[in-house]
Amino acid sequence: MYLIYELIDLYPPEFEPIFAPRLNRLFLFLREHPGLSEPEACIQFLGDAEQGKYFNKMKTQLRAQLGHFLIAWPSSPDKRYKTVFYDCYKDFTVYKLFLLQSKRTLAIEIAKSLVPRLEKLEIHSLLYQVAQDLFMHHAVITGSSRSMRKYERMAEKQLEIVRAESMVRLYYGRIGFICNTRDSFTPSVVREVQEAAEHVTPLLRLGSSQLNRFIYSIIVTRYVVTYDNKNIVKYCNEALNIIPDNHPNSRALRFSFMHKQVLSLLALGDSDKAKSIAKEACEMVSIGGFNWHLAFIKRIIICFYREEYQEAYELYKAHKQQKKVHDTAREYWNIIHGYLHFLIQAEKIKPYTQERFNLGKFLNEVPVHSRDKAGQNINILVIQILTRMQRGEFGKIIDRIESLNAYARTYTKTPATKRANLFINMIVKMEAAHFHRSATELKTKILYRKLQETPVKFGQNLAVEIIPYTVLWEEILLMLRDQTRARTVRKTTIG
Repeated sequence: MYLIYELIDLYPPEFEPIFAPRLNRLFLFLREHPGLSEPEACIQFLGDAEQGKYFNKMKTQLRAQLGHFLIAWPSSPDKRYKTVFYDCYKDFTVYKLFLLQSKRTLAIEIAKSLVPRLEKLEIHSLLYQVAQDLFMHHAVITGSSRSMRKYERMAEKQLEIVRAESMVRLYYGRIGFICNTRDSFTPSVVREVQEAAEHVTPLLRLGSSQLNRFIYSIIVTRYVVTYDNKNIVKYCNEALNIIPDNHPNSRALRFSFMHKQVLSLLALGDSDKAKSIAKEACEMVSIGGFNWHLAFIKRIIICFYREEYQEAYELYKAHKQQKKVHDTAREYWNIIHGYLHFLIQAEKIKPYTQERFNLGKFLNEVPVHSRDKAGQNINILVIQILTRMQRGEFGKIIDRIESLNAYARTYTKTPATKRANLFINMIVKMEAAHFHRSATELKTKILYRKLQETPVKFGQNLAVEIIPYTVLWEEILLMLRDQTRARTVRKTTIG
């Protein structure tokens, strides 16, 4: 159901479907009832759970119609690029069918018309086949040596690019997996990424914008794994500068490198530029898509670091208007919601309406990250502790602090997680001081100074430190009193 809802979201509210009547009704029903599972949609639309096969057939037909109509629809986003891309593949199919039917003259005419379009779109795998066929035609049929050499050179170059793309995509896939599943990197991982970057960098000479996108992504990742923010920004800008303004897919290419450098600019202290680029990146992708959600979350993180909490809240409320959210993005949003609730209770934000935060529901809705022990799990534990402290439930905090301490011993041993380790140790010492403010400040004085001196390090799969730990610590101290809570804590824990 997620795919069909994604397709429906590409159409504006004023769009009226012009498919078969039953598909029109299904489209309107799904648009008015977002987020339903397939059994729920089947029961509500057909009134019979036994009609699952029929409903699935209708859904498949609607999905095909929506995909085809999106190409021809005049108000479609990126209409020009989609139309040309679609026409190229359609004409390529026709040209191949003519060859199979021995209609060589017609096939060659279509092939010649395809060459400039395939070159502009950089569809190298198709262009290689077309150039190869045109080379054979002029070598065997027409005997034109000039045309033969022209298409021979073209075929050789396209074959080189196709082979390069195959190799680069394999590197890109392996490296992308590493970066999406880790926030700290072992020396062996760093070496692997550096070797990949060295292998692919010479391929920039081939001059393919699509290929360069993957090459520069690998080069940027080389510096991501070493937290070298200056070089991340440098090579992102270098990649942006070589993207042709008239490239049909320039928006997607530009988004990729604008999005990658946002948190590095923030880490370098240029929050103004980070904020500006993050906003621009959001406007370059389809509203409601997965990349849009990640870019939007980065805008909120930037607001947190600039202490623009009210703006962060307003951005969150604007996001809430989107009904369809990918599961992973939803869990990031749940974590953002947890921190925003904490800031509202700390009177840093003036909410428009009464905001509710159900801690139990929050814990149920972050299952992926709760299993991601080396990633966002720290935020889940910290939000629990902050929420309990605001409610005065100090006795229920001890178990969470023990979990946080166990997390620190196992997952915060690298330089990249030093700040997390310091912050967790400060929370542990707070409990050891029986939540006494003066005693806590005394026990954590050295740790706090180290925390202030240690720079923030961001990962590309969104920051682990969503709000600076120094800011959170200052708020924690405000919730403590100059009196011991030891007796209350023990009583609550035993009971």
